[in-house]
Amino acid sequence: MNMITIIINIHKCLARMLFVSCLTFFIVGCIYEKSLDEPTTHDSFLFINEFMASNDTQNTDEYSEYDDWVEIFNGGTTTVDLGGYFISDDHEIPVQIPTGAPSKTVVEPGGFILLWFDNTPEQGPLHIAYKLSSAGDAIHLYGVDGVTRMDSYIFSVQTTDVSEGRASDGDENWIFFDLPTPGQSNI
Repeated sequence: MNMITIIINIHKCLARMLFVSCLTFFIVGCIYEKSLDEPTTHDSFLFINEFMASNDTQNTDEYSEYDDWVEIFNGGTTTVDLGGYFISDDHEIPVQIPTGAPSKTVVEPGGFILLWFDNTPEQGPLHIAYKLSSAGDAIHLYGVDGVTRMDSYIFSVQTTDVSEGRASDGDENWIFFDLPTPGQSNI
């Protein structure tokens, strides 16, 4: 074999390796992205239960502001302190719910808690540094490690003062509520 043949063979080998690497990266990326679109299978007992992404007149926070909100339902049998958990509308940048305020962040079994997506975290531990988009967005809830997905929901265009939530607490089916039920059972 001459030197040119060796160089050509090395070039072909490198081209094949690059192709296989790119193909693998593409396939893994597609699988990961697809997993975000699929409903969460619940090994968890915490549920994103209801939310409102365009709140003009329906429900106010403790500052009398009509902010976007997300309701979390504890479908388990033990009390959970959401302080230290992570939540976000962007799966790549979750925000930690502040610890140290259990009187505000504890959810009893069968209970509910409202998180305000108002981009004003200085208002307290239940105020998240994001706003939801009424044009369509996502909500992701992660455990205290910031990685374990507890629940996730991707939604489309929302109507002002109409919430979207599970047909009943913790149910797999989602419906719209003309009469929202923040902090209460979905009926």
